[in-house]
Amino acid sequence: MSGSHRPVVGSAEAGEHYRTRALEQLWMLRDTELMRAGHSTPEYIAARVTNDLGYPKLPPPPLKHALDDESAVLNSAAGPPLASWCEPDRQIVTGVHREHLLQWLPQVVGWMTTPRQLEVLDGFTARTSLAYVRELLASEGFDEVRDVFGNAGPAPAPRELYDYHPVQDQARRDADAERQDWTSTSVVDRVALVLCCRVDGFLATVHAVDIGGTGLSVQSVAVYYNVMVLDRELSWAGVAGSRYLAWDAHGARTTIQVGDIGNQPTCPSGGSLRVGLAALRAFGRPVAPWYESPLIGFGADKSDVLGRVDEILAGLPVWVHELLGPQLTAPSQRGDGSAA
Repeated sequence: MSGSHRPVVGSAEAGEHYRTRALEQLWMLRDTELMRAGHSTPEYIAARVTNDLGYPKLPPPPLKHALDDESAVLNSAAGPPLASWCEPDRQIVTGVHREHLLQWLPQVVGWMTTPRQLEVLDGFTARTSLAYVRELLASEGFDEVRDVFGNAGPAPAPRELYDYHPVQDQARRDADAERQDWTSTSVVDRVALVLCCRVDGFLATVHAVDIGGTGLSVQSVAVYYNVMVLDRELSWAGVAGSRYLAWDAHGARTTIQVGDIGNQPTCPSGGSLRVGLAALRAFGRPVAPWYESPLIGFGADKSDVLGRVDEILAGLPVWVHELLGPQLTAPSQRGDGSAA
């Protein structure tokens, strides 16, 4: 199971620049959400707690014997040793800035995220076009490396990382006829794409289908990653989805988190993809080659694409295999690590 734990970003200076850009992105997204949606404000949250039966309620205060039992369990539990080569946990953001991020992040990355927040942060709505999703991922540094059915049309022009404005760009794309992107008649009811970010070794999949002849509808967008977690509290507050911590070959736990984040724009559900990406980049260090393989897929697809995942991954360009290493096509180790 032991893969290399060499980060993509080599020098400390480059790593800090990368992290600084990601933190800037997080604060920009937070300001945008507060100004355009405001669904993370204490007033809005208080109203949801009062009026929304599905919104999490604060747990009732435990009795003293329950607190004593919990303390006894925690004191008697001897955790597995941490691998010596892993970096220690540290606070990347401190003070009042940390408090505000810890309050805000859980409100925008999990199932509690509101449709308005997703529209403001990612531009995802039930009408989100494939062209829009492709441009958004290009702005986040992803290159398209596989058009599974050969019918998606030319990839969007590269953009500077983070140079995107969801509200304006989604409005421009809403009127686009998705069929104009198709260049093949071999498959006319679905598109499946694989993308890879050279900067941090993140892999992404996009799946869109035409339901009832109304045009393509994006069903799922997912990003798969390996990162060494540097600030555990903020990372886990800002990164939802499936995840676990890997173990090394000697039985020691690591701080390498393996997992995926994603969204289903048609619902919409899954939390903000852009916030999750920024949190991964701000509070962790990308690991490449991958230490372990996440469970890669294309959403709840009913076509043959799910059965072709191994073939699709094997056929990715050489540079992707060199970047992500042999774990890209190795069986997923999900469940072997410690659940995050």
